[in-house]
Amino acid sequence: MSLLIYFETNWILGAVLGQDLRAEELLASSKAEIELAIPSICLMEAIITFHGKSDERERLERELKLQISQVERSRQIPLAQQLLAQLIQASLTNDKLLNKFVQRLDDFLVRVARRAELIPLLSEAVELMVLLRHETETKLGRQDALILACIITHSKEHQSAKRAFLTGNIHDFDVGPVRSLLEDNGVKFFSSTDRVLGWASAARRSSS
Repeated sequence: MSLLIYFETNWILGAVLGQDLRAEELLASSKAEIELAIPSICLMEAIITFHGKSDERERLERELKLQISQVERSRQIPLAQQLLAQLIQASLTNDKLLNKFVQRLDDFLVRVARRAELIPLLSEAVELMVLLRHETETKLGRQDALILACIITHSKEHQSAKRAFLTGNIHDFDVGPVRSLLEDNGVKFFSSTDRVLGWASAARRSSS
């Protein structure tokens, strides 16, 4: 039996920011063993969300430059000069880190596009998104409801596979109504790459 793992925007961001220790392992997994799929809209959402992360680093850069200009005035105080050197180093490191994040984002977007099936945005998913928002208790915003709708719509066409949904967005997705909706459609919920890889490993062993 084939295994199909869905993931979304927050997984990409967690991988890019180095917060998911096993993201690389999932992305490097064999297509013959694990199929990956992601709503195509998540790639654009990841880019937009990442710009917000970049803004945070740029705000830090502005604050560091402000502090550097102020501490520079205390030239006669050795401790202030020590702090100045540390602030300058922090500014340089922050700039390098931002550049690293940008490179990693581009890298992961390309690798995700090559490795995973990109689920197109279909009219059925839009209709289901509206239904989810108005006739269920999921309480999802439009973006998250559309992501969930894309996954459920796609899942209905792949019922022969064991399916799972991986997300780091536990605030919106790890709630009873969403989990019940996924379970009703034969999709298991996982909030970490470690757990979904464990599930995949167990599923392969049971089918061998």
